[in-house]
Amino acid sequence: MVERSAHATVECPHCGIRFHAQQADLAAAGGRLRCGACLTVFRAAETLDATNKPSGLRRSFPGWVVTGLVLALAALAVQITWLQTDYRARNLKISHHAESPGTLAVQFVVLHDAPIPVPLPAFDVEFATADGEPVGSRRFLPGDYPNSESLQTERLAGLGLLVPETAHPVTVNILHPGAAAAQVTISFPSRFTMGW
Repeated sequence: MVERSAHATVECPHCGIRFHAQQADLAAAGGRLRCGACLTVFRAAETLDATNKPSGLRRSFPGWVVTGLVLALAALAVQITWLQTDYRARNLKISHHAESPGTLAVQFVVLHDAPIPVPLPAFDVEFATADGEPVGSRRFLPGDYPNSESLQTERLAGLGLLVPETAHPVTVNILHPGAAAAQVTISFPSRFTMGW
């Protein structure tokens, strides 16, 4: 079996005809070719098609493509971490609002287990009777409740992010659901319902 040598695409500078020439033939003729259409003799090296030039990784993948892929992978990693984050409420305290009768002040601390800053969560405050019958609830989105973070986390709090390994105090006001309410639960709905 005879193996053919690599070929190059060349263009006649006189008539513009393009044709293929074997690399071995070009080397034997010192790079000179005669056009089969107009019979002009020319140097093939000066007319080689750009597709014949070697291309490295940098040429085949422009910088913006590589940068875009890196950013997309980073965003995917952050989203996976965020979706797997477990939010918890601790130190729940309920008191009557000092300035508004019929309103309760609900205070608690939000904790999360993500190793990176994560968005402020949406949460539900649910009231139930002693038997567990629901008597009222309200969902709070991140824009619905004030953010009383410490000065250390103020910049991230301004972005709507919770700092890892930090307790984040939350205080919300809610109408009293009535005398039957004996239990309060703070729950965090699916991440897909969170607002920004």
